[in-house]
Amino acid sequence: MRGLRVAIRAELLKSRHSALPWLGLGMPVLDLVLALLMSLLMPAGPGTEVMVGEIWNWWGSILQPALLALLAVTVMGEDTRQRLRSLLLLPRDPGLAFIAKTVVVLLWSAVSNLSVFLLASVLPGMLSLEGTPLQAGFAVFMLNLATSAWLIPLGLLGTAAVGPIFGMTLPFFLEYAGSMAWDSPIWWLVPSASSLTTTAPVLGVLPNGLPMRAESPLEVFGEQSALSLVISVGLFLALTVLGSRWFSKRETV
Repeated sequence: MRGLRVAIRAELLKSRHSALPWLGLGMPVLDLVLALLMSLLMPAGPGTEVMVGEIWNWWGSILQPALLALLAVTVMGEDTRQRLRSLLLLPRDPGLAFIAKTVVVLLWSAVSNLSVFLLASVLPGMLSLEGTPLQAGFAVFMLNLATSAWLIPLGLLGTAAVGPIFGMTLPFFLEYAGSMAWDSPIWWLVPSASSLTTTAPVLGVLPNGLPMRAESPLEVFGEQSALSLVISVGLFLALTVLGSRWFSKRETV
């Protein structure tokens, strides 16, 4: 465990001088700007309830997967350019470096999701505007963090094994494709749709941004939503273990 703590600390120190803070904090601000623009363009005119709905919709469908892909490429990019020599020559298991990178990106994902929660729930309340209720907003924050986590080891492993372009496009493509499958009969088996399908009953908004329909399978967070959450978390753990073992078997070139 000490080796893992050292690896995590090293990655955190490296992140101070990278684009991670700009990405982690800048993407939620971009989300707010896009939501505000959408609310102004709505035929009914500006409305805080529309803007809040768009904040979560833009975040779960496009900005969050794009952010995680960029974070993964940023964290792994320098080591990839050096053919992983900077990691493989260290006097510890290289697999710990992969786990440490996964943890660091997950921490920045938490910071970003927390920022969206503050923009959608806390800030409107402070300004006496209509926003997502605090409990619902916090639930969406936790669900988004858990259901999207599997994109992190996938992006890191894709970047290290193939290259930055592959590591960035594969997770984003899978997440975007999954967002199109939310209304299929087996939506709960598609991890890339989980961020939208598990939060839909909490927000009362369908993944396409429309109000929740009566008798929709997404109307209530039931067994299928719970299974979708479990599958996403299980995939995150499996990909993290796979990436760690792949790193452990690498040799310097």
